[in-house]
Amino acid sequence: VAAFNYNFGLMSDWVKERITIEPNPIKKLKVYIAIFSNFTENPVLRWGCPVLISSTEVDDTHVELRENVVEAIRKWHSSIVRIVNAGKEQGKIHTDVDTDAFAWTLLALIEGGVMLVKVTGKINTLNAAMRHAEKIIDELTI
Repeated sequence: VAAFNYNFGLMSDWVKERITIEPNPIKKLKVYIAIFSNFTENPVLRWGCPVLISSTEVDDTHVELRENVVEAIRKWHSSIVRIVNAGKEQGKIHTDVDTDAFAWTLLALIEGGVMLVKVTGKINTLNAAMRHAEKIIDELTI
C-alpha cells in the first residue's frame, strides 16, 4: 500500500506540475498524452503506471490497496472533469460534451495504451491509443 501511495503521489505531482503551467484547457488535457506517450522515458513512469500495475493485482485480494487504487482513479477522473468543466466555462470547450464519459474514455485510452505496449512490446499499440485520445481532445474545442 505504501509503495502504491508513494508511486501514485510521484506520478500525480509530475502530471500536476506540467498541467499547472498550461493556461489552455485543451493543452492541459494534452499534457496527459505527452506524458503517457513517452512514459518509458519518464523517470516516474518508466516501469509503467502505478494505477495500472496495482489495479491488475488487487481485485478482491487486498482490500486496502484496492480502495487506494479506486481512490486514485477517482482523483484522476475528477482532475480531467475539472479541466473540461473549466474549459466549458471559459468558452473553449463545447458545452454539450458529456464530461463524465469523456473523462472515463480518456482514462481508458491512456491506461489501455500503456497496458498494450507493456504486454505486446509494440509501441504502435500505445501510439494508436494516444492518437485517438488526442483526436477526442481536439473534438472538444470550439
